[in-house]
Amino acid sequence: MFETSAMKELHRIQEEIYEETKDMTPEELIRYFEETAKKVERELEELKKKKRKKLFNNFITDRPQINFSANRLWLFCF
Repeated sequence: MFETSAMKELHRIQEEIYEETKDMTPEELIRYFEETAKKVERELEELKKKKRKKLFNNFITDRPQINFSANRLWLFCF
């Protein structure tokens, strides 16, 4: 079977998670995934803040990114 690099990466991550969690109780497993989800949520929020800051700085320095997509215009509103 042909396996892309993305698929290989997913399999590697699955194996890593399995190795980290294989001896956990159900309660530990739930806590593990809750903590991991919170960490990912914080990281995504940081990326959003950096993206907004970059767009704002480009706008201020007269090098605006001209893109009229609704998502980018929305970012300037908040």
